Amino acid sequence: VADEIAGQGWKWIDAAVELPYGHTNGLRRLVGVTQELTDEERATREALRDEYDELEAQYAEADELPDEVDQRLGEIEAELEAFENRPVTFAPEDIARAGVFVSIGRDGELIVSSGYLRPEDEEPETVDGEDAGEGADPSDPYEATNRKIHAFNLAVDQTLFGPAAKGYSGFIPDPIENSFNSFADNLTAPADTVNFLFQGNFEEAGISLARFLLNSTVGFAGLADPATEFGIPHADTDFGETLYVWGVPEGAYVELPFYGPSNQRDAVGVVTDFFTNPISFAPQRPLQNIGTYSGLLERLSDRGKYADTIDSILYQSADSYAVAKVIFQQNRRFELEGSSGGSYVDPYGDGSLDPYADPYGDAATGPVADTYVDPYEDPYAE
Repeated sequence: VADEIAGQGWKWIDAAVELPYGHTNGLRRLVGVTQELTDEERATREALRDEYDELEAQYAEADELPDEVDQRLGEIEAELEAFENRPVTFAPEDIARAGVFVSIGRDGELIVSSGYLRPEDEEPETVDGEDAGEGADPSDPYEATNRKIHAFNLAVDQTLFGPAAKGYSGFIPDPIENSFNSFADNLTAPADTVNFLFQGNFEEAGISLARFLLNSTVGFAGLADPATEFGIPHADTDFGETLYVWGVPEGAYVELPFYGPSNQRDAVGVVTDFFTNPISFAPQRPLQNIGTYSGLLERLSDRGKYADTIDSILYQSADSYAVAKVIFQQNRRFELEGSSGGSYVDPYGDGSLDPYADPYGDAATGPVADTYVDPYEDPYAE
C-alpha cells in the first residue's frame, strides 16, 4: 500500500501499525478539492438529517431508546459521516512537497491521512503585509507575527492562566462563581448602553440601562440578576460592533498578547471599551479598577468551566492557531451578521461547503478536509 501511495508522488510517507498520539501536531494540512455532491446525494443527505431529527424529537422524553431506534440513529450517523468524508484530491505541486501518514485502525481498517506539511516542507515566509504566495489566507496577512504571539499566549495559558482558571473554578462554589460573573456583566452595562446609542439601537440601550439600574439596586450591585427574573433580557455589545454598524471593515486577523484571537476592527474596539468605561479603568486609582479585576475573574471562570473544550482546541488540534482563527472568525461574523451575512459560512447551508475545510484554503479551489471542528457546538456556549 505504501508503494502505491508513493507512486502518487508524495515527498514522504510515515507508515506504522500505530502512529503515536499527536503525530500531526505542528503540521499544516494542504488545500485539497473535495468531490462535490450530486443533487440526488444532497437530497439523500437532507432526508437523513430530517429522519434523525424526527427520531430524536419523538424519543426525547424516553429514558432509553428502543434497540431498533438506537441502531437506526447509528446507521444515519455513519451515512452522514460518509457524506462529509468525501474523497479529496491535491494539486501535483502540493503533493511534491507534502507527505502521508499510513496506519492501521482498531478494527483493522487502513487509515490514510494525506497532505501534511512539516516545517521543513514549508515555503519560505515573506515579510508581514507582503504577498505570501498562492494558498495564503487573504484575511491573515500578518500570519508570521500572529503565530509568534499565539505561541506566547499558549505558553502563558499552559503555565499560568489555564492552571489558575481550573483552580479557581474547582475551588469556588458555582453559586459564588456565577454571582461574580453577574457582577462583572453588570459593570459592563453602562458601556453597552453607550454603544447601543452609538449604533442607533435605542430599544436595546433602554433595556441595558434598565438592567443596570435594577441589578445595581435590587440585585446588590449586580451580585444577583433580578432583571432576568423580571423578564428583562440580557444583551451585550461592544465598540467593535459599533464600528461594524458604522460600516468599518473587519480588517486583517490579529492575535493579541494575553487576549487571543481578534481582528483590526475589534482590536480598536477592545482598547476603546477598556479606556472609555469609567467603571472599568481608573489610572490614578488602581484600587478602584473593580471592573478590570471582575472582568479578569470572569475570563478565569470561562476558561475553567470550558477547560476540556478549550484544551482540545489549543493542545490537541493539528494546528491550534488555524483552528482558533476559524472558530473566532465564524463565531464573530455570525454574531454580527447572523446566518444571512455574506461572510458567515453555514457549514450545512450549501452542499459545496465542507465544515472540515482547511483554514488555509482558497475559496477558488473548493472545499477540503481538515481538522475536525464540530459545527453544532459553540465552545464558549453555556
